[in-house]
Amino acid sequence: MRKYLYMISLGVATSVGWPATANAHMDHSSADAEPSDAAGATRQAEGDGAGLNDIVVTAQRRAENLQKSSLSISVISGEQIGRQGIVSTEDIAKLTPGVQIGTAGPIPQVYIRGVGDPGQTAVSNPAVALNIGGVYYARPQAAGTSFYDLERIEVLKGPQGTLYGRNASGGAINILPVKPELGHFGGVVNFDVGRFNMLSSDGAVNIPLGDRAAVRGSYLLRTRDGYLSDGSSDDVREAVRLQLFAEPSEAVSILLLGAYAHQGGVGNGFALYDPKGNPLASPPRPATARFDPWTSTTDPRGAAIAASRFPPPVLLPGDPANLYQDNDYWNLQGELNADIGFATLTFIPSYQYSKIDYAIYSPIPAQTRSDDGAGPPETSRAYSGEVRLANESDRLKWVLGAYYYDEKQKQRFSVNNGLIQNASLDTEIVSKSYALFGQATFSVSDSLRLIGGLRYSEDKRDIDGIRTSNAPVPGTNPLLIRGSSRSDSLNYKAGFEFDFASDSMIYGNYSTGYKAGGVSAAVAPAYEPERVKSVTFGMRNRFFDNNVQLNVEAFYLDYTNQHVQVVGPDDLGIISGLIRNAGEAKSYGVEADLVIRITPNDQFSANLVYNDAEYGEFTYRTPFAVLPAGQTGCAVSATGVVGPAGPVAQVDCSGKRLQRAPKWTGNLAYNHVFDLGGEGSLTLGGDMQFASGREATIDFIPNTKIPAYQVYNASLTYAPDTRLSVTAYVRNITNEAVYLGGVQSTFAPSFVGMSIAAPRTYGLRLSYRY
Repeated sequence: MRKYLYMISLGVATSVGWPATANAHMDHSSADAEPSDAAGATRQAEGDGAGLNDIVVTAQRRAENLQKSSLSISVISGEQIGRQGIVSTEDIAKLTPGVQIGTAGPIPQVYIRGVGDPGQTAVSNPAVALNIGGVYYARPQAAGTSFYDLERIEVLKGPQGTLYGRNASGGAINILPVKPELGHFGGVVNFDVGRFNMLSSDGAVNIPLGDRAAVRGSYLLRTRDGYLSDGSSDDVREAVRLQLFAEPSEAVSILLLGAYAHQGGVGNGFALYDPKGNPLASPPRPATARFDPWTSTTDPRGAAIAASRFPPPVLLPGDPANLYQDNDYWNLQGELNADIGFATLTFIPSYQYSKIDYAIYSPIPAQTRSDDGAGPPETSRAYSGEVRLANESDRLKWVLGAYYYDEKQKQRFSVNNGLIQNASLDTEIVSKSYALFGQATFSVSDSLRLIGGLRYSEDKRDIDGIRTSNAPVPGTNPLLIRGSSRSDSLNYKAGFEFDFASDSMIYGNYSTGYKAGGVSAAVAPAYEPERVKSVTFGMRNRFFDNNVQLNVEAFYLDYTNQHVQVVGPDDLGIISGLIRNAGEAKSYGVEADLVIRITPNDQFSANLVYNDAEYGEFTYRTPFAVLPAGQTGCAVSATGVVGPAGPVAQVDCSGKRLQRAPKWTGNLAYNHVFDLGGEGSLTLGGDMQFASGREATIDFIPNTKIPAYQVYNASLTYAPDTRLSVTAYVRNITNEAVYLGGVQSTFAPSFVGMSIAAPRTYGLRLSYRY
């Protein structure tokens, strides 16, 4: 049992971003006892002649060598997390081509190969499952507070319906903390100082409790001023994590984890984006005169765009004084592993509590409180449990399990757009999910393996509460909101792996994914579950005495009933945020990954993704009243239907590209280690990421087209010994504006706010191990 658990805890190299010379003992942010500098890793590899190190992952509920598996996955090691400044969910996209991550306030909006969700409210659920320590997180914004003392991050691409189930139609992200280590006392402490008055410290201490138990405590303290003009997009976080690991016998192990985190400050903001103006307005509105890309939507120039459609008080400008963030997250979880003879029994229970309290201007003013800020904040309480049986022999590896999930949300949400829209919601949302699953890998021969898996899921979601409308139709106060949704799905996976040489394999997989249906917080029909079918074929290779790695994968996704958010009248004619089903979309492409260990001190890596993704069929209906000139770039036609808000239009976006799916993405990285002999080592590294243009929203107007970008980064690390290292870094050297996602104003066409990455930053990082 001890050997099995130790294998699971390995957090070795990665095939993306920074060179993968570091092994399990080379984690800047986690490992305590082993060398932390890249030179140490290189010397170790040179000494044993091993070349590139292997990557061990547990994404399939068991430890396995990534080069020997058929997973569509990118892995970010703990060493990379610290060196590259991966401090939030959206930072993951820096090192994983084909992944786009934006934010709406603290909510991450994750897209993988064109599949994702632009959710901004409690009724939304991500299409990419976020898991921390093996537990699915009910509210994805909580994941943003977990980036400290991590072993690695696994990004699974494509539907994960068999082992991960609901809300994994686009993939899954596994965030894995470092676990307590038996028999070892030690720790690590990191200090960072940088631009925008950034001060940060994180660390961990591992304390043995006799021979069969250990405790690990970790912390994060971080503060940074905002880089948008109104002070938003700052970073104020505090977090602690405490873990207890015990192995009372060789057959039983227990892991308990408790964590608390707080997000404060102003919170993530939105940058004003107006490169084209609104040429369809009457008269045409010219683009705003040149301004800094990090100008906020609350800037007076943003107010002028809104006023060109409706002057105050009909449509209110954004007020930076109203922006804030005050979120709290608690979670308790455990893991029991027991060898019961024919299999290993695993039980993982969890409880999560989230208090979500923030206000944003996107340029839609929204606050997670009812009664325009007077009521209590939004909360979520979630329970989950997973039980598994697993075993492996020379011929067969299998896992069987059951899963239960129960979340109760108190949704408090208000929008005050002035006299044109002023409403609030106070509802209770109950979500329950049940699943049975199994997956097996059977070795037909020493070189051929067959894979099969099934998962049956059943989901229920109910909403019950009231909506209060103060404008433009206060006569609807209060309105009862009640709805219910039931959905189920049988997902499956079938594949093969074939070793045609000692260090080369080909593989193929067919799999399906599922995202549960639900209900909008409005008087509107329930929306259907979205479903994805995926086909992948790939090849993994090591050449030249294990010094060159080349992995290539082709993928094809068939995507139906995608959940999209539109703003329009509900069945009573009241303007609401509605979730609809898009018809059909396809995404296909190729991903290639190359790593070359040129010398023991030099390593180069490159990743490239081509992705062609478009809607084959995407239509929806909405009144002409919410389609002023410049609001959509899709074809609009009359239906002859007259609804509560007037004549109804048919909007046809068929043939358009999927949002947040650039055709090309990739990164390049190179580093060189200067061995200073008895004086330690000096590591010089550089990398770049790039992406082609893409659509930010489903509006498909000129002002929601995100331009291509290239970002360059560099760092220099001095390590006088195996305990101490100092890194100087510059990120986004050319000060490139990297837009991550966008929102168009409901009532001012072509008034767009974009979430945007940081401008040029620089700083120093000190790491000490004891």
